Amino acid sequence: MASILGFAVAGFVAIGSAPAGMQPPLSPSGIDSTSVVLAPAVDRQFPLKWRMGTIDPRFGLDAGEVKQAVEQAIRLWESTAEKRLFVYDRSSGFPVNLVYDSRHAGRVAARQAKERLDSMKSDIGSAKDAVKAAQDNYKLKLSLFEVSQSAYRRKLEDYNRDVEYWNRNGGAPASVVSRLNAERQNLEIDRGRLRLEEQEVDSLRTDVNDKIDAYNSLLSRYNSAANSFNRTFGKAVEMSVGETAIRGSKVGRINIFSFESNTHLAVILAHELGHALGLKHVKGQDSIMVAVEEGESASRFLLLSAADRAELQTRVLSKFRSKKN
Repeated sequence: MASILGFAVAGFVAIGSAPAGMQPPLSPSGIDSTSVVLAPAVDRQFPLKWRMGTIDPRFGLDAGEVKQAVEQAIRLWESTAEKRLFVYDRSSGFPVNLVYDSRHAGRVAARQAKERLDSMKSDIGSAKDAVKAAQDNYKLKLSLFEVSQSAYRRKLEDYNRDVEYWNRNGGAPASVVSRLNAERQNLEIDRGRLRLEEQEVDSLRTDVNDKIDAYNSLLSRYNSAANSFNRTFGKAVEMSVGETAIRGSKVGRINIFSFESNTHLAVILAHELGHALGLKHVKGQDSIMVAVEEGESASRFLLLSAADRAELQTRVLSKFRSKKN
């Protein structure tokens, strides 16, 4: 008599994760300070003359783009003052320079490292989705296989009971033998199908575990990269990104050392041009003239705050009125 086949399926491996989970990278900080070289003069001859200075090509901007950013920053002050505060003078104006050094190189390195982390994070999300899809497919195929296996076992048990009955009673008539032979052949066909289903389920189980291994490997590499990023860029290091050199009543130069975008460049330029006008630092988050080195948040938008306008009124516009009087 036939014996029932064993169709063992290896246990499902649950998805794993790093003990601490996905480590978030810290944002680099402390690189938005500006400095003023020498004290701002109390008297200015307006409009102040300026010109384009040296633009290091490693910033990836041409003189036209930098000039546009300077002019945006100038318009910010002039539209509020409703006066001409600056004029372009190619021969005698103070230069606006973009100076490339370790400050911007560090910012670029941090941005590139963060972009790589973001790409890895996206890959982890895709890998997690792939694991979930593979798990769902495996569970479905396993469920269908178990249904087929149960149906096969019932048929096999019925067949074996019939064979035992006729063997105990001295044999079966020809018609019964014919039926039992047909059932045996059908059971052989069913057993072959079950073997194929078992192989498919086992292949899907392997696929799930391979995808889990790939996910865990990506997660481990991400956490290692995030920890490295935090060690390298996560510490707050105070660095000046711009400076305005003033001697007496003359503005000597404006140097810009680092920025994140053209808009951020215009914001930094607006801050330095404010110093060129004679403005001091103000209190209040998100002001153009805020003192970042004192713990205030630098503005990310080319907008004047009430504190900025008040400082402009006190240091510049009041001088215009007093001269008229």
